[in-house]
Amino acid sequence: MQKLGDFKFPPFFSYPPYFT
Repeated sequence: MQKLGDFKFPPFFSYPPYFT
């Protein structure tokens, strides 16, 4: 799910596993 933040959320959302 980390990939989702790559294009859905800002970069800072993609780095840490927030929703993984």
